[in-house]
Amino acid sequence: MVNNKEKPILFKGPMVVGVLNDTKTQTRRVANKQECVHGPCRDGSFYWIPEGMHGDPEPNYPRVALVDKAPHQVGQRLWVRETFTCSAENEAMIYRADGERFYAATAAQRKWLWGKTVGQIIPSIFMPRWASRIDLEVTKVRAQLVQDISEADARAEGIYSEVILGVPPNPSQERWVAPGIKMTNHAGERDDHAPAHVNARGAFECLWNDINAKPKPVLVKKEIVSYISYPWEDVRETREHRGKPWLVVGNPTVFAYTFRRVRP
Repeated sequence: MVNNKEKPILFKGPMVVGVLNDTKTQTRRVANKQECVHGPCRDGSFYWIPEGMHGDPEPNYPRVALVDKAPHQVGQRLWVRETFTCSAENEAMIYRADGERFYAATAAQRKWLWGKTVGQIIPSIFMPRWASRIDLEVTKVRAQLVQDISEADARAEGIYSEVILGVPPNPSQERWVAPGIKMTNHAGERDDHAPAHVNARGAFECLWNDINAKPKPVLVKKEIVSYISYPWEDVRETREHRGKPWLVVGNPTVFAYTFRRVRP
């Protein structure tokens, strides 16, 4: 069943550019409560198992396909939130992805902008609906392990190729690049000396780790109780970060969304 209510989705600047020029038509988001995910099964499917139940669902318990638990279903409309700044006259906001300006059209919008500091960088999470310039529609939803991404799907994630001109006698080489980031290692750390990616999957691994390999705080009643990360590498272990447990859930199950751009 499709939720007809529009939902926001966050994208970083380079990803916004990819959406606008239609080189990015897919996005992968970690499935919540990885401990409740069962799969992949022999047929490649994934199922949702209630908390407290382990292994295969009981014979009399109805299996719930994991894709049915995805926050966004086919037909869902999404509006993009992106980082922006306020112009000098505080009458417009500037999208940091490409510098395009959005001028306030109503008194309420102008009042909202006047309450911001000139030049202040405002994170995407705080973008109001009226300021969003991009609407998307979900056309396909899949559940898979992040490492199961295909070469074609990696390209649909916005990964692109560039040619490095060789100096004779060295030939020119093609390498694949994750937009907006430098090379990273398996820990998600910047590594400018990492080898060039020979395919789109390798570049996507770099992009994934840049976003998901770092420890993120887990809050309970506004207090940090632990940390969690979802790196590309297939590892499940508990480490320590800033004196608190750090759960590493490698090669996580993700929802792979394919979408089309509706606006602009």
